Amino acid sequence: MLPIGGATSYAYTITDPGCGVVTAVVQVTTVEFPEPGTGTSLTLCVTGAPIDLFAQLGGSPDVSGVWTNPSNQVHTNVFNPGTDPAGNYTYTVIGNTPCPNASSVVSITLNVPPNAGTNGEVLSCDTLTSLDLFSGLQGTPASGGSWVDVDGSGGLSGGSLNTTVVPPGEYYFRYTVTVPGCGSATALVKVTVVTSVEVINETRICNERDRTYTVSFVIEQGDPATYLVTGLTGSISATPPYVFTSGPLFTSELFEVFVRDQYACGVVRIAGSTPCDFSEDVFIPESFSPNGDGTNELFLIPGIEGYPGNTITIFNRWGAKMYEASGYNNVSVVWDGTSTNGNAPAGTYFYVLELGNGSDAFTGYIYLNR
Repeated sequence: MLPIGGATSYAYTITDPGCGVVTAVVQVTTVEFPEPGTGTSLTLCVTGAPIDLFAQLGGSPDVSGVWTNPSNQVHTNVFNPGTDPAGNYTYTVIGNTPCPNASSVVSITLNVPPNAGTNGEVLSCDTLTSLDLFSGLQGTPASGGSWVDVDGSGGLSGGSLNTTVVPPGEYYFRYTVTVPGCGSATALVKVTVVTSVEVINETRICNERDRTYTVSFVIEQGDPATYLVTGLTGSISATPPYVFTSGPLFTSELFEVFVRDQYACGVVRIAGSTPCDFSEDVFIPESFSPNGDGTNELFLIPGIEGYPGNTITIFNRWGAKMYEASGYNNVSVVWDGTSTNGNAPAGTYFYVLELGNGSDAFTGYIYLNR
């Protein structure tokens, strides 16, 4: 190897017996080849700290080189991710004649920090086979992250939760977005899985005296604070077991009731008819006593309310009409023992009652006692 920076002479000699010796000399001068080191590729975050480009070069680069940016403009050896553009940063060492210039490149890719959004909550019925957890994140999360089942619910598949395989309760799922050069960001989604209401122990009780019946049942699951029963009037007990008890139903009435809660995961429907089995559709008493003592003052016909198309006519023993009405209902339309001539006297009266449902008329006697 020739020494750098010096000149070395080399003689070439030819000897001819008739002509003598001829010699030529070649002088070789060596200069140092420029050494820019070896380049590399970097992935940085735009929020990262400035870096020394020279420190990124491999080998033993000369310190006399010059940096240029992706626009081929002279650049310092300091790269600031927050202000400098991504691209190729070239380090060039000027060569000495006859050596050409030599360069190495640091290729820089810039990424923005990961965005996993912010924590969110989802309320879901236990009827979904594929609940998209991503929709539960708040903010503007980046797609393409990964999910972790924090509580080990067993229902997670990719970014979807199968709520049909997990019991009602609260579950947490962590979403992670990783960006090369910028690290990772995470956010949690809380999923509250709720179930639909259930109805058990449905009971119908007949009130023979009033010719009415009631419906009751126990409501379970769902949200007890928001149980809602429609289709029947009634009340729900304030403490468990949550029992709904309807108001009186006429024996001629069918019923249909719907039970739900605020989550509306499902609606339970119950329908039916009277449990009562009477030989007569209404009960007509044999007497009443409109004498002002507050007891049995009106001619009440239990069950008549269920036949709003009814008509009734009451006659005295001589066949004179004492009372006549349509839509007898024991409240606003009811015989109180009076007639157009004032109070009807004590005695026996004959009635004809048509229910208005095509059945035979009821006829008989009622004793008015004063």
